[in-house]
Amino acid sequence: MKKVRNIPLILGDKKFFNIEDLKNDFNVNDILSSYYNDSLKIWLSHKYNDLAEELKKINKLENPKKIIEDIIRIFFKDDENLEAIVKDACFIIENTVDIENKDIKLELEYYINQYNSITDSLFSFEIAIDDYESIKESVEKLYNEYNGLFNYYYEYFFYKFYNQKNYYVILSILANEDIRRIFLQNEKIKSDIDKMFTHKKEHKYNFKEFKEKLNIYAFPLRFDVAPVFSFFKNYNIEQALNEKKYELISDYQNFVNNNFAKLVDNYIFDLLGDDIELIKADDYARCINNTIINNKDIFKNIHSDIKTVIINNFGVDDIDTLENKIISTLEKYIKDTVKYIGEYLGEKTGIKHLFDFYEFKIFEVEISNFYWLKNIKIYKEDTEDNFKTITDKKCLILHLDKNAVIKSLDNDKEYDIDSVNGYFPIFNGINYKGNKHYNELVYMEI
Repeated sequence: MKKVRNIPLILGDKKFFNIEDLKNDFNVNDILSSYYNDSLKIWLSHKYNDLAEELKKINKLENPKKIIEDIIRIFFKDDENLEAIVKDACFIIENTVDIENKDIKLELEYYINQYNSITDSLFSFEIAIDDYESIKESVEKLYNEYNGLFNYYYEYFFYKFYNQKNYYVILSILANEDIRRIFLQNEKIKSDIDKMFTHKKEHKYNFKEFKEKLNIYAFPLRFDVAPVFSFFKNYNIEQALNEKKYELISDYQNFVNNNFAKLVDNYIFDLLGDDIELIKADDYARCINNTIINNKDIFKNIHSDIKTVIINNFGVDDIDTLENKIISTLEKYIKDTVKYIGEYLGEKTGIKHLFDFYEFKIFEVEISNFYWLKNIKIYKEDTEDNFKTITDKKCLILHLDKNAVIKSLDNDKEYDIDSVNGYFPIFNGINYKGNKHYNELVYMEI
């Protein structure tokens, strides 16, 4: 079932989240204004579509008294005091409103122009880079004072700035608890925000070091065809090449049999670094044995793929291509094996995210490059299993690594990577606890 966004209707300094509250505090002039700028219709369409359809039937060219009477007859149609409510409202309109249709159009045009003026100024990179406070205030003004247009065009508004990679506008949306609700409830926008903020990183291992171990240059793949014909006129060149291919296949099969487990081992040790101490030796040995030594299918599959690579890419002048394809074939099997081992050890040791590594980026750019995002802070420290207060200011939490947990100063609930990354919680101050000096917390003071 599609979720209904709980968007308020803002009239003056009041917010209305349901029709009953609006009827209990029915301000004739505010309702009339919200009708003319379409915010009333937009708000109704989110939760009360039947009323929105009735509202559309009202002729905007009618005089204000007739329009407010029609609105009241829609809202209060079952009220026993309907006629009295209509009479009182018409009296208010007669004594407080004196506008012609032309004036209404001018007011509406001004309203739209002001909205566009603010969004256009936000689209300027100079403002977006230099002044977060003014950007935040402008976004809040659009939401509070131009609520009808903002709510109606919020998706267009978002992608106008998202496609421009306008960081501070997106961050200003996330930093406002009322505004962010509209955007995060939209599945497409939420998905694109997740793409904007990258948390996990892919570990880079230098598989090119296999070159020395593969010793591919030991095999004479280049042939001088002319001497072969002059000395061995009856010798089959194609047969010679095939023999060399299968000699090469046999050698690489032996290499895999003798070195695959060691290469997986090296990759895991290089991958985990200091975190290798978290793994129990017996769990690790059991997993390696079960996965590699006792799993004949792994070698069968690798041998088959290497054979295919060599046969399809073995050529007189194609050494580099052959070498790279053999390396990438082994790389794939090593990575898949390490992934399986990681899942096994995570289950056995109970350690979450053991083989996951984190590096916060915005639009694939490392956070250290955003020196001009002055409100964004990075904190990392080994606090020796004690909580430490790092700020008492209100903050938007952008990213957290493993081996760390945080709490808001006004709440004892602990948050880890699973409840921070991708959720952007807002804290009133931050308490931090971490057991690694290099694990990062990234937050923005708002």
